[in-house]
This record gives sequence, C-alpha cells and structure tokens, in this order.
Amino acid sequence: MRKNKSITTLVVYWLPAFVWAGIIFYLSNQSGLKAGLSTPNEILVRKIAHVTEFGVLAWLVWRIMHYGLNLKTKKAVIFSIILTVLYALSDEFHQILVMDRKGRLEDVGVDSLGAVLALQIIVPIYVRKFKTWMIASFG
Repeated sequence: MRKNKSITTLVVYWLPAFVWAGIIFYLSNQSGLKAGLSTPNEILVRKIAHVTEFGVLAWLVWRIMHYGLNLKTKKAVIFSIILTVLYALSDEFHQILVMDRKGRLEDVGVDSLGAVLALQIIVPIYVRKFKTWMIASFG
C-alpha cells in the first residue's frame, strides 16, 4: 500500500515539475531563440514567457512541497520560491554556454516575479478549495 502511494506521489507531483524544468532547459538550449517580432514586442513577449514559465514551475514545485512532502502552506511557498529562483539562476548560467544566447540577471528577476505572482494567485485558490472540500466532507 505504501509503495503505491509513493509511486502516485512521484507521478502526480514530481514528474510534472521535472518535465516542466526539462522544457525550460530545452528552450534555453535553443540558439538564437526569437519570436520574430519588432524589438519592443520581442522583448515584451520574452518577458511574458519568462514570467509564465517560471510561474508554472513555482506552482509545480509548491505542489511537491505542500502535497508531496506535506509542508505547511507558508513553508511550501518559501521553499518553492527559493528553488525556483535557484533554477532561474542555473538557467541563465546555462544560457551563457549556448551560442547566440546571453544569461542576464534581470531575467532572473523577471523569473522570480513570475514565481511570486503565480504563487500569490494560485496558492489561495488551492487552500480555499481544500478548506471548502474539508467542510463539505467532514462538517
């Protein structure tokens, strides 16, 4: 019984985060990745992409921390932000090693903003949903 729970936790919580981190790595490994827009629009699209991809990563890491490792909500949020920022730093370092790419600390800031914004929006929804379910189920 315990083994099935471990496998479920691995598949439901850990696997999506690792797949998403792999997608970010793959995209960062693309030489000269561009949307093909004018410069101001290109910059805007790239920053929105950073916010979105690291917001999703922060949410997936929060799910691991909160549901997979049973950390309290606040602690899970803190660890999620820390791990996401560390991944953002490693991602920008990785981009230094890719031809026609540049690692930028400002992008780490944008990635971090995405993580914080996503958790500010998503975590209260999850917590409220869980509380509603608990009240409905157990009174």
